[in-house]
Amino acid sequence: MVRFYIITAFVIALVLLLGCTSDWERTGNPPLPEVNLLWVLDQYNQRIVVFDDAGGRVFEQTGFPKPMSVDVYAADGSAWICDYYGNYVRKYNYGGGLLFQSYVEGYESFLKQPTGLDVNQNDGSCWVADRNHDRVVKFNADGDTEAVVSGYNFPWSVSLDPTSGDCWVADEMNGVVVRLPADVSGDVNTNAIETLRVTGFENPRAVAGDASGGCWVGDVGAGTVTAVRNNGGVAATLTGFDNPGSVFVDSVTGDIYVADAALGVVARFSSATTGDNAYGEVANLIIEDADGPASVWVEPSTGVIYIGDQTGDKILIYDNAGGLLREITDINDPVALAYWVNIY
Repeated sequence: MVRFYIITAFVIALVLLLGCTSDWERTGNPPLPEVNLLWVLDQYNQRIVVFDDAGGRVFEQTGFPKPMSVDVYAADGSAWICDYYGNYVRKYNYGGGLLFQSYVEGYESFLKQPTGLDVNQNDGSCWVADRNHDRVVKFNADGDTEAVVSGYNFPWSVSLDPTSGDCWVADEMNGVVVRLPADVSGDVNTNAIETLRVTGFENPRAVAGDASGGCWVGDVGAGTVTAVRNNGGVAATLTGFDNPGSVFVDSVTGDIYVADAALGVVARFSSATTGDNAYGEVANLIIEDADGPASVWVEPSTGVIYIGDQTGDKILIYDNAGGLLREITDINDPVALAYWVNIY
């Protein structure tokens, strides 16, 4: 009988405990969000801030010395962020819980001043431009290192082919853009594995892979944006830019968006654009409301355009025709952003 009462008391206590404990506390998974999430890197305040569609703040994370780049894995809402002075990449779940951080120990840190990253939407892996180590690093979805590709000279950004998962690397100080196979593994030199090398750039910083197997390159030294075909040929060169530091390809329409922080311009172009043209002559949309747009992101299912106005300390949100929908001013120095459509 005593044993019966003990067991009964234990069961009651367990039920009460589970009833008072959230699913996040029990399993490590955050509560399912009820909103879409806009991740913004606030460089001045050394933080990330996440907003809902109405511009309301969902949560923030502080303690980032100089956050540089962010991307979101659409399948589960997790976000990868690299920090230049922190010498790390971090992965968060959609509720802001830290899932992974690369090894950090001063000058012995695994990464050294990383500047760009891109998440493979096929498997959740993440490629990082490890700038001051002159290499590119590939992490799998769990944060394990799958590949280290050396042989660069201050690579600034990476971008993945949305179909094949091949990785484009903007190797700034060598003035080249190279393509790496998606299945690369181990410690290798780029010369041994790259499938394409495109030369002739001055300071290529922005690169965006497209569904044709090619890419678009923002050259901040030359003030140009170049369309590279999948065989390495140049399809188009857009001139007249000053600092085309952010390039985004809409995965549905194929349209290309370029943010130029120096000109205060975001311009859109058709993927069918060819030849050498001044950007203003062939753009099908030009937005000039931002003071210094450092980044642009487009939600493919709706065509809504998100612009991080780093100089103006605000996020500008437009419909696909260029009509202003709203501004988010509860931010400083928004250097990069990424948008996640709630799938739950």
